Amino acid sequence: MPYSRSESPFFHNGDVQRAIVRLASCDRLVIYCGAGVTIDRTGLSWGDLIAQLFEANDNSRPARDPTQDEVSILRRGLTPLQLASILAERTNEHYPSERAARVSLVPKLQQALYKGAGWQSGALVSNIIRLAFGLVQLGKTVTIVTSNYDTYLEEEYEHYRKEIESSLQNGDIPGLIVEAPGIGRPFRNCKPRGAVGSIEIIYLHGRVPPTGSLGGRLALSENDYHQLSESVVRTLKEHFSSRKTGVLILGASLTDPPLLKALSDTRRKSDTKDRSLMRRIALMPAASTGFVDQDYDIPRLVQLMKARTVHFDVELLIPDFHYQIAQFCQEIFTAVSLQPTPAEYAEPACPARYGCRLQHWWEEWQQQGKCGDPEMVFGCLTERLDRVNELLASDNRVRDSRDELLKIELWVRYDPGKESRRLALWGTSTCVLQNRRVLHFEDLALTASNASLRAFIEGRPQYLGRHDLTEMGSVINSRWQSFLSVPIRIELPEGVLPVGVVTLASMRGKDESGIPEDSVKSMNHIIRQLTALGHELLQI
Repeated sequence: MPYSRSESPFFHNGDVQRAIVRLASCDRLVIYCGAGVTIDRTGLSWGDLIAQLFEANDNSRPARDPTQDEVSILRRGLTPLQLASILAERTNEHYPSERAARVSLVPKLQQALYKGAGWQSGALVSNIIRLAFGLVQLGKTVTIVTSNYDTYLEEEYEHYRKEIESSLQNGDIPGLIVEAPGIGRPFRNCKPRGAVGSIEIIYLHGRVPPTGSLGGRLALSENDYHQLSESVVRTLKEHFSSRKTGVLILGASLTDPPLLKALSDTRRKSDTKDRSLMRRIALMPAASTGFVDQDYDIPRLVQLMKARTVHFDVELLIPDFHYQIAQFCQEIFTAVSLQPTPAEYAEPACPARYGCRLQHWWEEWQQQGKCGDPEMVFGCLTERLDRVNELLASDNRVRDSRDELLKIELWVRYDPGKESRRLALWGTSTCVLQNRRVLHFEDLALTASNASLRAFIEGRPQYLGRHDLTEMGSVINSRWQSFLSVPIRIELPEGVLPVGVVTLASMRGKDESGIPEDSVKSMNHIIRQLTALGHELLQI
C-alpha cells in the first residue's frame, strides 16, 4: 500500500522536539529557502515556472522554438534546470546579447510569479518572517538565504512590520537589509526601530520584484548556475561556518551542488557528529522523498535517507505533511521565548509544546456554547453562505443564488490530545448535525481524497475538482463536484495552531462553477469570508 503517514505524530517525536530546542538556542540562525518556499506561496514549482516562460514567449518561431506539446514531453525526461537551458538558448536567438535576452524574461517572470498568485498562499513565508522578527528582537542574528527570485519574504516583512507598529508604539522592531553576492550596495536597507539589529535577506540567483528591474544576476540556465556557483558557495560557507550558528534548510531537495559543497566544506569532523549536537536541520516533506508510492518499509528508507544527510553534518526531518514545515518555524519561535531556556520545550509537561497547545485548544473550545450548539453552527454557516452568494453575484459570476447550488462545511481537528490525527465534519449549511456521536471523520493521510483534508495537510487554500481528487486514489460518489477549501489557523499566546478547515462546495465542476478561479481578487474576497467564518467558530 502507498505510504499514508508515520506511526506517531511528527511533533510528538523526540528528535523533532530536540531539533527545535537546538535551533532556538543558537545565537545566530541561517535559514536557507529553496523552491518549496515559493511553491507554498504561488503553487508554482520550478518546472511549472519554466514551462510558463515558454508559453509567454512573444517572439517564438514555431519552426524553431518548442511547442507546448514538446515542452510537456521534455519535462518528463529533463530536469527543470535542463529545460531552462533550452529556454535560455532559444531566447538568446531573438536578442543581440545574452544580457538583453535575460532582461526580456523579467516581465514574464513577474507575470508568472505575481499576477496569478496570492489566494493560494500558505503560512510558510509568514512563519519564516515571524521567526526572524522574534529572534532579532531577542538579540539574535538572522540571515535568510534564498535561491528563489521572488520578493515575497520582503513583502511579508513589510506586512508584519506594519502589524507590529500598529500594536507596539515604542518597542524594538528589526530592520531589513536585502543583498545579492557581488553587488556592492544593498537593494534595500530599512532601518530598525530601537536597539535591535536587522534581518538580512540574500538572493543567490537574482531578485525579481513585482515591478521594476532585475536585481543581481539572473541564474536561469545550467551555464548561469555553473558561472555563479563559486560566489554562491563562498556566500553559503561564510554564513554556515560562523560560530554558534544554526542552519535551517527549507524547501530544498538537497541535490543542489553549491549547497552540498558549502555544507561539505563546513561540516564538523566525523568524530564529532553526535546527533544531539547537530545544529543544521533540513526539513523535507514525505511527498518530496520520491518513495511514498512504494510498497515497501518506508521507515527503513527514511533512516537510509537520514544517513545521507548526516554525511553532510545535517539532520534530516521528514514531516508527513507540508503544513508541518511552516508549523516547525512557529515551534522554534515558541521555544525561543520560553524561560529560563528553550530547553523547556522538550520537557513532557511543557504546556507550550505543540501537542499540549492543541489539546488545550480542544478542551477550551469544547466548553464554549457555540461549539456544542448545532443550531448555532448551522446558522453561522448559512449566513456566511448568503454573503458568498452575494459576492459571486456582485462579480457577475451568477445572477441568482439559485443558479448554482453551493454549501459550506466546517471541519475540525478532533480530540487531538489522544494522538488522534483526524478531522471531523462539525457542521454543514445543508442541514443541522444534531448528534455529535455520529460525526463523519477523515484521517489525516497523504492518501486522502477528501478536499478539506487535502487543504489541511497542504497548509494552504486549495480549489479542487472531482477529477483532481479521483486522481489521488479513490472514486468519489457525490453530487458535489468542486471544492474551495481554506485551512484555519488561530492565534494563542504561545503560538499559532492549525485547527480546522472551511470548505465551499459546488454541484458544478470547476469549468462550469461561478467560483472565480481566474480572478485573484475575487478568490481572495471569498477566502477572506471563509477564513473569518472559521475564526468566528474556532477561536477560543
